Amino acid sequence: LETGYLPLLTQQGTVEAVFVFFNDLTALRRQLDELREIQQTNEAIIQQNPFPILVWDKTMKVASFNQAFVDVTGFSREMALTLSGKDFHYISQTGGSAADAVHTRRPNKGEAELEFPSGTKHVERYNIPLLDVEGNIRNILTVYNDVTALQRQMEEMKSLKDRADAIIRE
Repeated sequence: LETGYLPLLTQQGTVEAVFVFFNDLTALRRQLDELREIQQTNEAIIQQNPFPILVWDKTMKVASFNQAFVDVTGFSREMALTLSGKDFHYISQTGGSAADAVHTRRPNKGEAELEFPSGTKHVERYNIPLLDVEGNIRNILTVYNDVTALQRQMEEMKSLKDRADAIIRE
């Protein structure tokens, strides 16, 4: 309960009575607890996720990220906090981008080869617009799937196939 007191004064300025009021905040307190639980769940979904995740603001500056992003890219946590879209070195890319999701307000996906401090990475990326209650872009959630090892294996398999084909032709 929240309480308040309002003194009722006489014309001489002395207290004649005190008006006491109570405000039951139980329902509000429950709602705030529920919001905190939702916020903690959302944080866990991002921070504990094994896939690299970035949250961009609508100007394409990094708003938040998870540890998997730091691990895959090699950016320090301090450096990652200063990144914007222009700081990513794309070697190649196909499909949609986070910037496209800002403009269309629709999810998209694509692939990219990027140069990070940890080296060149091949990633699949999924961009999801996060809208406010009025339908305006609040943020873009980007989830990366690092397929670098798979890409290398495919290249090795192709090379082995090409060599086998050459031997067969001889």
